[in-house]
Amino acid sequence: QDCSVFIRIIHKIHRSKEGESVLEQPLPERISFIRGFLQKHCRDKYAMENLVSAQKLLDGEELALAKVAVLLLYHTSMSSRNPGDWNKFDYKTQVIPLGFLLWIWGAGGNSGAFAEPPSSSVSSSSFEERSPLFSLPPKQEVRFLELQRIASFPSSNLPSTPSSPMGDIMQTQQFQLRRVNEQLAFERENREELEVQMAEAQELIRKKDAQITTMQQRIDRLVELNEKQTEDQLEPKEMEELREKKESLVGRLHEAFRQCQDLKTEKAQMDRKINQLSEENGDLSFKLREFASNMVQLQRAHDELLEEHNTAMAQFQEKQQQLEKELHAALQDKKCSEEKIEILQGKISMLEDQLAKLEECSTQEKGEVMGDILKCFGYLQLEEEKQQLESLVTSLQSSLSESHQARERLKRDLQAQAAEGQAEQLAALSVQHEQTLRERDSALQQLQQANTSLSSQLQAVDEEKAALSRKISELEAQILELGAQRQQGMAAEALKAQLQELEGRLKESQQKLAEREKLARENSRLQEQLLFLEESLRNTEGILEDEKRRAAECLEGNLARIAELEAERQQLVQDREPALPKRSEELATRQVLEESREQPMGASPAPRGEDEECRRLKEEMQALQETRCTAAG
Repeated sequence: QDCSVFIRIIHKIHRSKEGESVLEQPLPERISFIRGFLQKHCRDKYAMENLVSAQKLLDGEELALAKVAVLLLYHTSMSSRNPGDWNKFDYKTQVIPLGFLLWIWGAGGNSGAFAEPPSSSVSSSSFEERSPLFSLPPKQEVRFLELQRIASFPSSNLPSTPSSPMGDIMQTQQFQLRRVNEQLAFERENREELEVQMAEAQELIRKKDAQITTMQQRIDRLVELNEKQTEDQLEPKEMEELREKKESLVGRLHEAFRQCQDLKTEKAQMDRKINQLSEENGDLSFKLREFASNMVQLQRAHDELLEEHNTAMAQFQEKQQQLEKELHAALQDKKCSEEKIEILQGKISMLEDQLAKLEECSTQEKGEVMGDILKCFGYLQLEEEKQQLESLVTSLQSSLSESHQARERLKRDLQAQAAEGQAEQLAALSVQHEQTLRERDSALQQLQQANTSLSSQLQAVDEEKAALSRKISELEAQILELGAQRQQGMAAEALKAQLQELEGRLKESQQKLAEREKLARENSRLQEQLLFLEESLRNTEGILEDEKRRAAECLEGNLARIAELEAERQQLVQDREPALPKRSEELATRQVLEESREQPMGASPAPRGEDEECRRLKEEMQALQETRCTAAG
């Protein structure tokens, strides 16, 4: 009736996490979830009304619950891939839910979709005999439709008697059409996914085709250049002129070789400088990593101190709560003891009045009867008990004062301990903060020194770069002159080789310059990291200051709370002290009036009641002593 079983069945069918959240909701929301599921998956397209009433499910009617169960059975049968599973059940078991399902749809306005003429083998009366849940009118008849087989199941292979009604009804055109519609929706979703994948594949193919066309164009250009070079052949006269000019060019080539050697030596020097810069860069990066590790360690130490501070604050709050509980208990005990003291004072005043009356009576009626002597002895006993009660009252008052003093001592000790703990934590935080500041200053100085050295080295590198660029421009001018003098031939090829070598060296020098620029960028990145670390250090300083301020505010709040509790206690004590004598007088007068109304029953009940009071007072004294011992411990 709480619909939890239906929600579990729906969760088992769809394997969704929504059912688990619905189980935690109230009953109306569960029922709305179940009705929505049935309207979405189990409703016939011709049915215009709701299949199940929400009010009936709230009332817990068995017919509505049975409708929900049969509709869920129908949905599982429709979503099943193997309709032959119904053959495991006997004929009667299959007929009952099938007839109930047809009756549900017939009640919803779709009785004609599954009805058949009266000549069918199964009638509504047979369903009424098999299922007591039906409440149809006596003249209304709901019969099965003649099972119309689809083309895949020939009627010649089937037996004459229906061996499985649910399996047969699952093979009719209506149910097959529903199943085909569901399969079409599933295939439509798969088709959309495949279309998206095909569009992505076509996009990749277009990109590959564009790359292939560009590569083909490059190959065609290279073939044309090769053909032009083969067509340009030198004539013999030009070869002789080139041989004559070859000797003049050899001298210039030697000069170029010497200049190349000079460039090699300068390149070696530049390599050494680059190595030195890389080593210094490695040292700086090592120092930076060490500084970062120190920062991480300091952050961990700060987190540990914060955790210790939080634990100390939690312990302090627990102790404060415990002391408040003990204070409340002591106040309650004090109230009880004050009430008992008032009662005892009232009794003492009554006893004094009785003694005064008895003394007056004894002076008037001396020596009448022996009973008067016994009464005198009883009065003497009453006086002794009065003295005992007064001593008990004084002892109770002294124990109360001692408990107050012990509680005040505990408060002072706790305040001192909390103040000492806060001071120690703040001192440790300040020491760590100073240490981090010193380390940061040293790291900043080292980085500034390294930055100045790198800037000077970069200036030297720029100067050398300018000198190399001038030499390279001179060599290029010489090479251009040589190329103008030598147009074709072996000398031209040699000059081309030299030119290529010089270009390679130029590229190497450019690479070196790029590496130097990379080192400069690395230096700038290190400076940015240093700025970031400084900012993080400033943030940690702000966090430490916030923690100090919070700790001071928390300590002030605790002290203010303790002061408020002490003021409340003093106010309670001041309010109760003037009320004690008034209350004792009221109690005494009330007890005198009650005793005057009662008839005297003899001398024995009064001492017995007083003995009970004495025992009760002794038990209360023991309880107060135990509480005082626990407070002192």
